Amino acid sequence: MCIYVTVFGGGHKDTSTKEYKDSIVIGNILASNQFIVKNGGYYGIMEAVSKGAREMNGYVIGHTCNTFKYKSGNKYLSETDPGENIYHRLQLLIENTDIFIFQKGGIGTLSELFLTLDIVRKLDKKPTVILFGDFWKDVINSVSHLFNDSEDKLFK
Repeated sequence: MCIYVTVFGGGHKDTSTKEYKDSIVIGNILASNQFIVKNGGYYGIMEAVSKGAREMNGYVIGHTCNTFKYKSGNKYLSETDPGENIYHRLQLLIENTDIFIFQKGGIGTLSELFLTLDIVRKLDKKPTVILFGDFWKDVINSVSHLFNDSEDKLFK
């Protein structure tokens, strides 16, 4: 049985950040545990987790987007599976995922987080949602008053 882990995070190309370096380690760990990694397929966190997984001979699927300027993904992907548009891309990233990991990102990552939480809260078998890094404490604290008790338990 394959276990799929989707990693979300910013696409900034600065490879010297803590988040980029942490994401390489996350990719190493995921591949070492035989997880199949899914991500948006481009640069930044997506590239870092792909690189880390491939260093450990892991399998990485990059879900790029046909409507973006760049259609091909980063060089560390095992497979590129482009979505027809942003909505299809998000569907590919979210469906059939057992674990979600959210690294630091911007507006795109925030939208991915809240869409994922909205979908996950309606499932009988809830995937694990991990918010990685101190970045998320302020984000969640600022919106936690909007969550009911069961929604507040959706992420770690």
